Amino acid sequence: MKRSKNYCKPILALEGAWTSDLVNRLSVSPILDMLGKFDGTACVHLPSNTPEEFSFNLDIYKGVKEKGILLLSFHGRPGCLRLMSSEIEIEQIAQLMGRKFKGWILYLDSCSVLCIEKERIDTFIQNTGLSLVIGYTQNSPWIEATAIQLIVLNRLQKYRNMGTFWRNFQKVFRDLIEVTGLAIYSNGH
Repeated sequence: MKRSKNYCKPILALEGAWTSDLVNRLSVSPILDMLGKFDGTACVHLPSNTPEEFSFNLDIYKGVKEKGILLLSFHGRPGCLRLMSSEIEIEQIAQLMGRKFKGWILYLDSCSVLCIEKERIDTFIQNTGLSLVIGYTQNSPWIEATAIQLIVLNRLQKYRNMGTFWRNFQKVFRDLIEVTGLAIYSNGH
């Protein structure tokens, strides 16, 4: 298994509020903290509850030279992210991103967002220049989705070749992939 032990990719996470309960708030932040402490992954976590915040936070990182992982953590439905009081279709996300995230990995941490036609995903990848798009094709149980997210984000740090990453990941975590509906798409695949 060919792994690159020191190929860390910084993570930029944009996250919406999961519930209106501000006291017992769910968040991806503890996962990012764990990755930072475990293997030194640089993580930036930005709340993005409105289309304006979402757009502003993407603009901050457009064109960063170091290629990384863009983690979008929101409620979802097929082809769409749900913010607090609005939705953003993947075509709108592609327009906001432009090609400024070319070569990045996008992790759509949103239920069912990739339960769409392959042509839409291919067009999204072509329009943005992303190297890889990861997401869910169904409603995923929170704990299982959190577990696979932690493992994926950790394992992505170890591989240069994403085809090798996915082949090895499927062998070891096939049951978790099935339960969560995790899917991965790359340029031309």
